[in-house]
Amino acid sequence: MKRIIAFLLTLLFGLSFAACAQRPAPAEPTEPPVPTEPAKPTEPPAPAAPTEPAGTAGADPTEDPVIIPDHRTSLVHHNEIGTVYISPEGNMYAIQGENLDGIFGGAECETSILDGGEVYYIKPGSTPALLDTNVEKACFMFYSRYENKYYGTYTESLVYLKKDGTVWLRGSNPHKIFGSFVRAEEPVKLLDGAANIGSDDFSVTVGLEDGRILAWDCRETNRKGKAFVIAENADTTVLCGDRLFMTAEGELFVDTAFESGKRFSYTSFGSGYSSFGIFGTNFWTISEGDGAFTYYRRAAGDSEYKPAVTAEGAVFASSSVGARGWCLITGNGLCKAYSVSGDGLGSAPDAVLCGMDGWSLWVIKADGSLSISEKSGGMKTIADHVLFAVSGPIQGTCLFETEDGRLWSYGFCSPEDVPADAFYEIVLP
Repeated sequence: MKRIIAFLLTLLFGLSFAACAQRPAPAEPTEPPVPTEPAKPTEPPAPAAPTEPAGTAGADPTEDPVIIPDHRTSLVHHNEIGTVYISPEGNMYAIQGENLDGIFGGAECETSILDGGEVYYIKPGSTPALLDTNVEKACFMFYSRYENKYYGTYTESLVYLKKDGTVWLRGSNPHKIFGSFVRAEEPVKLLDGAANIGSDDFSVTVGLEDGRILAWDCRETNRKGKAFVIAENADTTVLCGDRLFMTAEGELFVDTAFESGKRFSYTSFGSGYSSFGIFGTNFWTISEGDGAFTYYRRAAGDSEYKPAVTAEGAVFASSSVGARGWCLITGNGLCKAYSVSGDGLGSAPDAVLCGMDGWSLWVIKADGSLSISEKSGGMKTIADHVLFAVSGPIQGTCLFETEDGRLWSYGFCSPEDVPADAFYEIVLP
C-alpha cells in the first residue's frame, strides 16, 4: 500500500511540474512610447480648391444627421460697427471697426475704399488694442434713430459680460439709457450678478443668476439709466434683445407691439422650441424633436407675424445683429442662406456651422474647411482647420480663427503690399 501511495504522489508532482513548465514566461516590461508634440503650422492656411455648392433640395434630413460641434464664439461682429476677438483666456481685442467715440479704446484705425464704400479697420501692423480682460461674452447695439452733437445719426455700444458676473459698457449711451453719463470712453460697470447677455439694434438684455431678465431699451427714455424687468423665472441661456424671451417652462413670448408706437406687448407663441433667434424686426424658431424651422416675418403694414420660410429637420440656425441675412443647416448638412424677405441667397453642403453676420455667408464643413460666398455667386473654400469665423464688411471677406489659436483676415485688414485676396495674420500682443 505504501508503494502505491508513493507512486501516485510521484506521478501527481510530475504532472504539476510539466504544467508549470508549459506556461510562457512573463514578458519583460517595456518603456511606454515617448509622446511627441503635434506639429503646429507655421504658414497661413493654404487656400483649398474651390468646391461647387451642392445638396439636393428635398433630401431626407434623417439620413446621416449632422452633429453641431461646440465651437467657441471667439469673434463677435456687427456689420455697422466692427469686430472684437475674445481669447480663450478672456482677453478682448479690437480687430475691425471705425472706433466711434472711443468704443475701441486707443486702437489706430484706417479707412479703405473697397467696392466704392468706406471700410474701417485696425491699422495693419499695429497691435490690436486690448479692451479688457476676464471677458466671457460681448455684444453690440447699433441705434440708428438718434441724433445729437456727439453721435450724428447713429450710436455704437459695446456691452460685455465678465467671468465674475459683472456687465460693462464701452461707447455710446443713447438717451442716457445706461446712466447719467454721455458716453463711455473707458469701461463703465453696469451691474453685478449676471449669467448671460444679449442685444438687438435697440436694446440690451441681461439674464441674472436668479432667473430674471433685465433690459435697457432705446425706446424707454424715461428710466434714468435703470434697467427694467421684462421676465422672471426665465430661461436665460439664450438672449437676443428684449424682443423675445423664453420662460423656464419653455414658453416663448414675442413683443408684437415693436415699432407700432405702443409700449411692450408680449404674445405667447407656444412652447416646444430647441432654439430661437431674431433678425431685424423678425424672428425664427426651431422645434424640439422634428427640427421644424419657421421664419416669422411681419411686412410693412401687417398687424401680425406670418411664416415666411419653413423647413423640416433643421439642426442649426444663425442670425446676428446688423446682419444682411440669416442661414440654417438641415439634418443632412445642407446650409441655406436667406434675405430678410425670405429669398434664397445661396447654399453649401456638408456644413456643421454657418453664419451671415456681415455681407457674406460663411460655412465651416465637417472636415474643418472654411468656405465663403462670392459676389459672382457660389462658394469658395479658402482655409482648413478653422475653429470659428465671421463675415467681413464687404462681400467675399472674412475673419477667422484656426485650431492653433491664430487669427486671420481674408480680403481686408491687410497692408497695401498684400493682395486683397491673400491671407493676413492679425498678431495679438
